[in-house]
Amino acid sequence: MPAMTFFYVEGSMEGQLVRAFLKVERQTGANVGNEIRIIRQLPFSTVPRILDYSLDHPRFIVTEELPGERLSVILGENDNKQSLNYLFDYGKTLAGFHKLTVDCDPVADRRVFILFQSRSIRTMTF
Repeated sequence: MPAMTFFYVEGSMEGQLVRAFLKVERQTGANVGNEIRIIRQLPFSTVPRILDYSLDHPRFIVTEELPGERLSVILGENDNKQSLNYLFDYGKTLAGFHKLTVDCDPVADRRVFILFQSRSIRTMTF
């Protein structure tokens, strides 16, 4: 089971149409509370606003949809190399992130299972 389940949602908030992403924690290691703390510390216009959240079961976070295409769409449909047009902005944003000191929990260990053609499985933790 994935640690988080994602939903694209649309509704009304304070009389305005809102499009957002709902992320529901499915495993404790997903740590929605940590994500909320990090988002609140990021001083960039490219960081979505938190519209709602719960730290009680079920733990979730709702963040506004920002204008533009999702990175997964840009990179997934990249036949005409359109992602190259974004590299300068991504670089500036990434440099800004690296200058920040963010109060957050340590990154949880991730376990990856790799299935080889020989049908053997290797577990990697990082």
